[in-house]
Amino acid sequence: MLLSLTFSLFVLVIMEARKRIDKKQKGLTQGDDGGKYLQWNLEMDRSLADILRSEIKSGRKSDGGWKTTAFTSAALKMSAKYNIIVLKDNVKNHLKGWKKTYTAVADI
Repeated sequence: MLLSLTFSLFVLVIMEARKRIDKKQKGLTQGDDGGKYLQWNLEMDRSLADILRSEIKSGRKSDGGWKTTAFTSAALKMSAKYNIIVLKDNVKNHLKGWKKTYTAVADI
């Protein structure tokens, strides 16, 4: 009896761990190099732009650039809104992509 109860508890713990792993990986896509990356869409871009505008109003961007708290706050808000895991590094790297894209467009 004790052995079957222990085994049942073990199975429940494993199932819960799998749920957490699946939830964490939601929104991530497998890259060609085997790494995982966050795939952004137009709606997420617009939301991020709105969030970053509010971060500017909150004083989290100075002449020297964005404060770490702005990236963290944006990541938390994006995670909550889209029910996926967004890290501050995802936000930071996505902004780098924006800079490259919009610099090229501005040059045209």
